[in-house]
Amino acid sequence: MRRRLKVEYWPVQDRAAWSALLQPGGLLRPGGAFADLQATTLWSHEQAYGHWLAFSMKQGINLSSTDPVVRVTDCLVRAWAESMSDLCLLYTSDA
Repeated sequence: MRRRLKVEYWPVQDRAAWSALLQPGGLLRPGGAFADLQATTLWSHEQAYGHWLAFSMKQGINLSSTDPVVRVTDCLVRAWAESMSDLCLLYTSDA
């Protein structure tokens, strides 16, 4: 079973970035990249990122002391992709 972190348990930097993505724009101020997304799409992104954070923790990454950008390493992304391969097969298999 895949685990995820709920937004309220995300590190401060991650919550701040998420909040910035959701900020609506103004007359002369652009909004965040997710400001106009539908609720179900936002929910999907939130769930996926929560899974990523939980996976990162399981791999020994200290989320609160590591910058979100620095966490994305080749090694961690490969491990994430491998961990997802069984799940992807469930949706793509003809069997």
